[in-house]
Amino acid sequence: MKRIKSRIISNKPLSPDLFLLTFTSSGVENEVLPGNFINIEVTKSLDPFLRRPFSIFDVSEGTISVLYRVIGRGTEIMKELKPDKQIDFIGPLGNSYPISESDNFTFVAGGTGIASIHYLLKTVESSYPNSTKTLYWGAKNRYDFVLRNEIEDLCTDVLYTTEKGDLGNKGFVTDFIDIKNKTTIYACGPTPMLKSLHDKTEGILSYYSFEERMACGVGVCLGCAIMTKSGKYKYVCKDGPVFRGDEIF
Repeated sequence: MKRIKSRIISNKPLSPDLFLLTFTSSGVENEVLPGNFINIEVTKSLDPFLRRPFSIFDVSEGTISVLYRVIGRGTEIMKELKPDKQIDFIGPLGNSYPISESDNFTFVAGGTGIASIHYLLKTVESSYPNSTKTLYWGAKNRYDFVLRNEIEDLCTDVLYTTEKGDLGNKGFVTDFIDIKNKTTIYACGPTPMLKSLHDKTEGILSYYSFEERMACGVGVCLGCAIMTKSGKYKYVCKDGPVFRGDEIF
């Protein structure tokens, strides 16, 4: 974990409320693992006071990218950030998805959960190019399916689900999960989605990245506690964000 003063390369709108922010990695790109996140200082003022956590969407030589949705004061400020401006982030933070050699991988992304899944897909495709990689991707509407061509190139198959039914199946992504072969499941999305996924696939090895509100990002404030199946609390920022599904549900 390092505090880095970086330079913004681009801040591209991908849909009415989704943006891809890319900035120089200042040498930490080799430390990033799939599932890690960073904490970004969105302004030097006290409003908002806290940094904002974002999954690392992509890492390329010399750059890091995060995918974010404009939903509040912090991200409203972020969407106005311009190229060549300085940005201050702490990271990489958190643990990562365990990846073992396999012929078959299953990925499930709900909404902006694709931000965590994308770099995992890229890593698996690089390490196991001949494996089957199935992505179940759910969203509220078709506008949330950003960078589709890039993501489809990393997968054997992509199955889309929207709540409105304007692309792919209509309903929730977990309504259409159909796993017949031995696989490992990797998922990121809202907790109710993860719970539903686990109920449908219990007994299959799974790793879930949890989306919880965070303040410090390093386990000091204890604001992102979740209860495990054993009744003990763990902290998404420090112990996670990735947990085995059967540890939580």
